[in-house]
Amino acid sequence: MKIELEDKEFEKILKNISEYTVPQARTQEDVWLELSKRMKSETHITIVTKKKFPLLKIATLLVAASIIVMIGVWFFTFKNINYQITSTETLNITLPDNSIVIANANTQISYSSSLLSDRQVKLKGEAYFKVEKGGKFIVDCGGLNRVEVVGTEFNVFSRDSIFEVTCFSGKVLVTTNKISKVELKAGEMINESKTNVIKDSTTYAKKMSWIHGEFYYNDVEIRQIFAEIERQYGVTIEYNSNSDRFYSGYFRKDNLENTLTLVCTPMNFQYKIEGKKVIIINQ
Repeated sequence: MKIELEDKEFEKILKNISEYTVPQARTQEDVWLELSKRMKSETHITIVTKKKFPLLKIATLLVAASIIVMIGVWFFTFKNINYQITSTETLNITLPDNSIVIANANTQISYSSSLLSDRQVKLKGEAYFKVEKGGKFIVDCGGLNRVEVVGTEFNVFSRDSIFEVTCFSGKVLVTTNKISKVELKAGEMINESKTNVIKDSTTYAKKMSWIHGEFYYNDVEIRQIFAEIERQYGVTIEYNSNSDRFYSGYFRKDNLENTLTLVCTPMNFQYKIEGKKVIIINQ
């Protein structure tokens, strides 16, 4: 047990002692008795009892502290890195293993900060990959759609119900919602749409041209072209038609009116621009 006095209380006691004189007619016992009465009436004494912690409780606290530290280390070591590329933009990303990713507009990319040991990237949208040689590298596009490589260059388009992979060098192993596995060599591509899976080696060369702002199409549904124009120019396109129309052609990202003219003229469409909105008039 320990008696602790506040500073002001202790000063009062010292003052009482210094100012107090002992009358000659009193004994020492009388003096201390009177001094004790003053201390009780003018000061407040706080009694503090030190608690003793059992060893088991101390050990439990140490274990809990260690767990908190480990959780903190795990959080900062294995946290996810996320990229959200907006309309009209593209983004060059260098991954921790020095692989290069070029992401198209309206694309989401995420990966763990532990990518050096677990080379896996999640993709929603479109991106070109140049993968450094090393262990297995996986691009997960949701569902069963994924690409596995070791070191190669390829392009992945994964939007809505369309999943398309183009291999530019090396080999890639592609899994889709409709097929278990298919191997692509340099110069080959595969497209999974709502109805079919196509392995093609004729149009792949133009599949990475979007990196330079050039977009080539061969018999592609017109709504897909309008969707790409929306992403590249940050506009909304109003197109009302129940018929499926397909487009073969090209546009370059430079001027919205030039792009609309290139796409709409061969389709016998007219268009009207109202701020950030484009209305397609079907002739």
